[in-house]
Parts: sequence; structure tokens; C-alpha cells
Amino acid sequence: MIKNKRLLFLIAVFCQIFIIQLFAEDSFIYSKFTGTSEKSLDTLALETAQKNIKESIGILEKEVNPNQYLVGPNDIFSLLIISSKPRSIELTVSPEGKIVIPGVGMVNVKGKTLAQTDSIIIERVKQIYKTEEIYVTLKELRKFKVTISGSVRKPSIIEASAAERVSELIIKSGGFLENSSLRHIKLIRDSQIINVDVLKFYLAGDKESNPFVNGGDLIIVPNMDKENQIEIAGEVGKSGSYEYVHGDSLSTLVRFGNGFTAFALLDSIEIIRKDPRAEPKRKVINLESWRFSYLNNTQLPNDFPLEPNDRVFIRINSEMKSIDKVCIKGEVKYPGYYALYKKDERINSLIERAGGFTESASIENIIFLRQNEYKKIDMEMDRLWRTPQIERSVSEQQYFTARISERRGVLSVNFKKLIKEPNSVENIVLYDKDSIFVPLKNEFINVQGRVNSPGLITFRSNLTYQDYINLAGGYGYRADKGSVLVVKSKGQQFLASNKDYILEPGDNILVPSEREDTFETITKYATFGSQIVTFLYVIYTMVKLR
Repeated sequence: MIKNKRLLFLIAVFCQIFIIQLFAEDSFIYSKFTGTSEKSLDTLALETAQKNIKESIGILEKEVNPNQYLVGPNDIFSLLIISSKPRSIELTVSPEGKIVIPGVGMVNVKGKTLAQTDSIIIERVKQIYKTEEIYVTLKELRKFKVTISGSVRKPSIIEASAAERVSELIIKSGGFLENSSLRHIKLIRDSQIINVDVLKFYLAGDKESNPFVNGGDLIIVPNMDKENQIEIAGEVGKSGSYEYVHGDSLSTLVRFGNGFTAFALLDSIEIIRKDPRAEPKRKVINLESWRFSYLNNTQLPNDFPLEPNDRVFIRINSEMKSIDKVCIKGEVKYPGYYALYKKDERINSLIERAGGFTESASIENIIFLRQNEYKKIDMEMDRLWRTPQIERSVSEQQYFTARISERRGVLSVNFKKLIKEPNSVENIVLYDKDSIFVPLKNEFINVQGRVNSPGLITFRSNLTYQDYINLAGGYGYRADKGSVLVVKSKGQQFLASNKDYILEPGDNILVPSEREDTFETITKYATFGSQIVTFLYVIYTMVKLR
């Protein structure tokens, strides 16, 4: 029998592998289109980012600064001349950086700012038109090409405008890779190298770290520097490690961590500095004055430059402990979360605050879950999980069987006794994150197994297990009438024919089947084998047709 099962298992595995290989040619290979594996590509995030970029084209963060904006090829200006014959002229900057003004002549604006270009145009027009009412406006921003290379999903040449920043161009190229550096990006403009730090832009709002692009720019995204990191941990908005950049200070790292929590102990911030030639150095400083001013751009007291591999730790103020809370759900009048506002609050107090039980509450089936117990690690159970069953001793197997069937974290509380006797030992003290679930009353007996109509049957106190089986359509084919089980809602099992139990709502009656004889087993496996042969023949025919 065991050999037959193994043979059937191997046939099933072979079929599965055969089908995978058969249709592998038609599968979509992400790596050919994205340069990365399918698992590492967040297609939804990438699609959303690309959509946002398209929707934001031409949208400015704020008005253009005339003293900073450099005019370039394909910028379009509108010239308005108010005279006896008003004129409106559209002017386009040529690839050489020149503008031809009809009736006036040509002006050179290469390398000029918007403010300088306005002055040049107005002065030249005044020489021809004797009027002071001459107005020049930038009508449309130019489009140009920017090259992106390095650790991005799709290194390429991207169309851009002067209103877009480096980070937006990187998103257009597919975004960063998992090992991309966010803080050591290089923007090469002519012979100038500009350092770009998009992490500082996103986390600290430093716009100068994420500059606008210009025509002909080259953006190079290197791999992440994993050797030189700085870290902040403890009572901050977000603990984490970040690439180190020369010029980083303690305030930079605090901004990266989204500031302090309400429970941060700021009078003794600990900084650990690693020294490869000696023992790590420890420094403790007071940052009480930083609690509400770390976002200011002004110089903060006790701020100092960081070095690679510095670690900053902020401890919790034990005197400002968060408020403990518990949860009660189900059949109570006001289910929900409740704060433990006093010490030694007990179960009956929580039930009273929740308005008491409803008429449909099943008191005897209330579940009390304690998170502290649920999260406890059983080292012996962990060892037994890794030990094959054949190598366990009798006592180890008994322990394993008992523990695996338990409901972890569930405390045994007699709520009926607790309600009648509030001062009893059942009325235990509540802890943080305790949960109580009050289920509905179960008014049914569940009949399952070898019966003709399995299902729920309304409970009646005067019926026996046999009566419930009859109400479920009677015994089915090959039912084992002598092995019927009654399984209580708490998990206890009884042989139904012994009658040493009392049927209650929520109980289960299970009617098992008789053991299969040899002939029936052979028939079943022969049928299954013929199905496998037919299936393989169909696959073979499909392959020939391809």
C-alpha cells in the first residue's frame, strides 16, 4: 500500500513539472523588460509613480524666480508692446541661445537669467518703439533631454522641463533599485559636479539637496554605501540607519528620524562613536531644548557634526508610561477598547463599564486571551518541532501532543461563577492588551460524518444522540454505528454509546465511516491510475499539436 502511494505521488509531481515546462515558453519574462526580477519589481508602485509624473508635467511648485531661472533653447516668451498700434509677439529661443525680434533684430540670451533676458529685450525694443509700456513674460518652459545612468531600473535619456527636479527624473526612469544610493547622487552639468541628496529632500525638506534639472544634465545614481552608515534608535518617530554624507550633524539625523516621541528622555541622549583603532567612545548630551525646535533651520544648541558609523540612542521616560488598554468584543452592550485607568482593575469592572452582557450572550463559552502569555516562547516545544517524531521519547511525545492542542494565551476563567461571586478567585486582575470575546449562544447540535443530511439541528433537551442522527437523515453508507463520537464545545470527546455525558447546545456528533476493505482500496487506486494515464495522453497530444 505504501509503495502504491509513493508511486502515485511521484506521478503527480511529474505531471506538475511537465505542465510547467510545457507552458514556460509563453510566460512573461519581467527581466527582459525591466532589468530586474519579477519579485523585486513593485509594478503597482511603479505604475502609480509614472502616472503621477505624467499628471504633474507643466505644474510648477511656485512662481519662477527670475534671478535664478536660466533661459535656454525652446523657451517661449510673449512680448507685448503698447503704442499707437499695440503688438503681441511670440518669441522662441533658438538652439544657439538667441532670440529674433521681428522689426527689432536679434539678441543673445545664452547663459542669461530670466531677469537679465527681460532687461535685454526691453532695452532693444525701446530703441525702435518710443514707448515705456513694454512687457515680457515667459509663456512656456522649454523641454530638453537629460541622461540618467547607474543604479536605476531603466538607464536612459529622459525628456524633462526646467520645472522638474532630479528625483522626478529618476522616477521617470523606473525608480531606484534596492541597492541604489539616495544620498550620493551626482548631477554633472557642463564641467560642474553637483551633489544630490534626495533622502534629505524627502525626510528633512531640504530643497537645495534636490535641484532642478537643465538641458544636457547627466544624473549618475551609484550603489548604496553600506560601509559608512549613521543610525538613530529609540524614542523617535522612525528608527533607522542611513548613508553617511560629509556635513551630516546630529540635527540631520534627528530630522531623518521624524523627531522625538512624547516619551523621549532628552536629558541624556547617548552617542556611540566607533573607533577602529580603539574602544568605542560614549558621549551623553542634553537635548531638552530640541523637543519642539528641531525643525527650525536655526543653529541648535549642542549640535555637532557626525562621523561615519555614529549611533544615537534615545531612551524612554519611564515616568511617562503609555496608558494600558484592554478589549472586550461580542455580546456586550458597549463593545470596544477600554483604558485601564486604575491599578488592579478586574474583569467584573470591565464588564460593568461595557454595559453588561446581552440576552444572547453565551456566558459559559466566553474566551479570555492574555497577550503576554500568548507571546511567551516555549523553548522545549521549539526543540521538539525540529526533532523527528521517531526520535522523540514517550514523555516528549506526550508533552508535544498536549502542547500542540492547547489554545495559547487562553486563560481558564469560570465566568458563571465570577458573575455570581464577584469576590471569587475567578475575578482576576486585568493586564495591558487583555482581550475578552463574548460569543452568541449556540442553540444547535452539529451532526457530521456518515449521515444522509449532515448539518445543524435545533437543540432539544429530551433528545439522545440517536435521535439527532435520525433527524439528520439516519446513518449513511458504510457508517460505523459503534464508533459515534460526541465532541463537546470545550474539546472533550465521548463515545456516544457509553452515555456518560450530557448533550448541550454547541456539541458535535461525529459518525465515522467503516474501514475500507482491500478490494475497495484497489478499486480506488486503479480508478485514479487510469485518470492519470488519460491525463498524460492528453498532454502528449497537446505537445504534438504545438
